[in-house]
Amino acid sequence: MKLNYYPFNLDKHVSILFELLLTRKHVISHQTAIRYEEHVAFCSQHPYREWYVIEYQEKIIGSFYLTMQNNVGININVDNQEIYGAIIRFIVAKFTPLAAKASVIPKDFVINVPPSNMSLENAIQQASGVLLQKTYQL
Repeated sequence: MKLNYYPFNLDKHVSILFELLLTRKHVISHQTAIRYEEHVAFCSQHPYREWYVIEYQEKIIGSFYLTMQNNVGININVDNQEIYGAIIRFIVAKFTPLAAKASVIPKDFVINVPPSNMSLENAIQQASGVLLQKTYQL
């Protein structure tokens, strides 16, 4: 499986990521639709430590990001465990978690998974990921 990864570039990628956001099947943070202007403002801040778009078969299928708290976000529009696994392997091979800080930054990367995204959950388990917690919204 050949995936290409490109550092996020506002001019090149903001529109396609907005289109992908609108069609996202599995969500955690966007329970309601946002306006394009809000999306551009968010992307302009580049709030992540690392942010890459993912290309598969010459088409952008999504992105992943790493935060300053060692959180990983993977958002793709293809529900494919093999693709998720390839992305996870790329992240683990290319990046190192930041130093741990008690109650602030875990020592390893962590990924929040929407309950509906079994492909991502299975890919994490195949990569020897360990379930740490379940998170609830009140």
